[in-house]
Amino acid sequence: MNHSKSLQAVVLLLGTPGISLGLDYVWTGKGDVMKLTAPTESVNVSLAKSVKMRSVIFDPGALNAIEIRGESLELVDGGRIEFAKLPGDVGMNKTASVTMASDLKLSGEISMANQNRHYLGGEKLLITGDLTGSGQISIGGVEGGIVQVRGDNSGYTGGFVIESGSLMLSHAVALGSGTKPVTLNGGALVMGARISTTHDFDVSGNAQWDAHGPNGTHDGTIAIHKGATFTVRNGGGNTMTWRGEITGAGDLVFAAHGTTFAGDKANTLSGAVKVGGLPRGATIMARAAGTNVIPSSLVMIENGILRWGTDEQIADHVPVTFQGELPTLELHGHKERVGVLDLQGDARIDPGQDGEFNFADSSKVSWDRDKVMMVLGGGTIRFGKDETALTKEQLRQIGFVDPAGFPAGTYPAKLSSDGKLLPTGDLVIPVNLPVNLSSEADAQRRALYEVEGLLELTGDNTPLKKSGTVISFYGDSITWGGGYLNVIKKAISESKETKDLGVKLINHGVNGGGVLTLRYGDKGTAHFGNTQPRPFSETLAEDKADVAVISIGVNDVWWRKTTPEAFEKALTDLVTQAKAAGVRPVLATLAIMKEKVGERNAKCDAYADITRKVAKATGATLVDLRAGFMACMESESIVVRPGGAWTSNAKLLAHDGVHPNARGNQLLAGLIARGIVQSLENR
Repeated sequence: MNHSKSLQAVVLLLGTPGISLGLDYVWTGKGDVMKLTAPTESVNVSLAKSVKMRSVIFDPGALNAIEIRGESLELVDGGRIEFAKLPGDVGMNKTASVTMASDLKLSGEISMANQNRHYLGGEKLLITGDLTGSGQISIGGVEGGIVQVRGDNSGYTGGFVIESGSLMLSHAVALGSGTKPVTLNGGALVMGARISTTHDFDVSGNAQWDAHGPNGTHDGTIAIHKGATFTVRNGGGNTMTWRGEITGAGDLVFAAHGTTFAGDKANTLSGAVKVGGLPRGATIMARAAGTNVIPSSLVMIENGILRWGTDEQIADHVPVTFQGELPTLELHGHKERVGVLDLQGDARIDPGQDGEFNFADSSKVSWDRDKVMMVLGGGTIRFGKDETALTKEQLRQIGFVDPAGFPAGTYPAKLSSDGKLLPTGDLVIPVNLPVNLSSEADAQRRALYEVEGLLELTGDNTPLKKSGTVISFYGDSITWGGGYLNVIKKAISESKETKDLGVKLINHGVNGGGVLTLRYGDKGTAHFGNTQPRPFSETLAEDKADVAVISIGVNDVWWRKTTPEAFEKALTDLVTQAKAAGVRPVLATLAIMKEKVGERNAKCDAYADITRKVAKATGATLVDLRAGFMACMESESIVVRPGGAWTSNAKLLAHDGVHPNARGNQLLAGLIARGIVQSLENR
């Protein structure tokens, strides 16, 4: 059926009501403002010839997509492209992106705005055509409302100003070929692809730099003005290398990690550099030795990790302040000299083998007496020039963890006559520790999680078939995120025994999913790939899987409030359906939910017991993630403080206490890989 229609009637004068569209249209008329609506279905609009107008307003009126394509469109000075506010919230699996695929010529200043917050890929204002001309593009909209620029904009010589919302770059020359600095008065600049930039950036208000994937290098200057804060949120693995100068009187905050400072340009920022956020990686300083990355003030905030790649990256006078929970300095064997140390939060310093950290005399600084500094690894830490550089009270707040030449444990600190920080020989005895730290008990715990599952799956005796084994993975956001699946996939692809077997891993994770989501499907959540979750039996039949890994339970406990009876029945149904389809089921217990040693969640234990019960009753292979994760926490997360008190790091395996970090995904992959091996061997 031919749905193409003339669109002349819907090119409206400013202020004229919009007309609803449907399916495919060809534009042939004239007008000042084009307003497009699509209340019942998605719409494609083709421009039959090049046109010139003031503005384009995308106003779907419902969760539908609109695209303009065909010949080019010229926007005059004062024009705008806007994605109007949708009715209701756009959630997972609800796509309403609008696209300008025609090339755009700009003859003055225009604005682009998205009034819908981006969530899982469904509500962007996409500019996929090429930009040409000059002038200036201002980006606006709600916080998190993304305007994504995908075209080759080498013909655009104008500038970009971000007032609010987010500008996402997805092409190497998305910012054009002009020389004007990119101005950020607010909002965010988002790197949506592997991009290197040479543009300068001028930060005049509180703004963000974000990255949705690995990136290239940035060689331009970043000027952060007084009163402004530039926050980097680039996540674990979403790396960016900064080689340009950072200047100005504002503050630079790393709220996540993955950035490396390289090159030979010194920063001249007079404001503070703050490092903290999600513990997914480190901010790395690797400029030429003696080139200051941090010239004025360093504040380590919660979970911040700052790592050295070369010597002397901080100006000698710079004060170092620890705030929040567990910020860490990792010298990696390098040398550094700084100003005084101010301890306002629990801290860790790891000089690394042969590393040397020199602080100024800090005895006059008032530390928070409830906070401690733990020294890890080898190397040397010095304060001032002699034993008076720290007070006795300050020394009581410092402990050495497993120092070389001593039995494992925590030891108090002392200063030598030349200011060197040393461990005493007095082992700190933990008070009221609910865990047996003996070597025998530790070995029993480690047997539960230090397994060779990946080697068993990919080694000489792999049970994977030459004809190709299909393994389907069902779970919640932990599966949906792909972390442990990627570890398993990498191991299979790198082993000479398995790389050519054609093994297929299928991700059926559901963000926010529970056991009933897997059993019946769910219209309100997102399956991996941003598609709607369908019932377990349907996808299993399509996959023609050999093994189905079912890892579920956290959301059932956490917020879905699935009853124990419903949880047990649904798990049993999943196993029964898998077996009926000739698929080997692997049941994995939930792992951990914001727990520490001594603060175990009884409900998590109860639902893990249900999974164990179902596995036993049905003959499914059991992977006891709960036992493995809690054993690892008991063996590795406990830190004994200098006074005998102790803490447990809830984020040892999960960056937020639930979703695994790199260590957690490696642990998951090993345990689940062993479960897959066991299921395939039980023929």
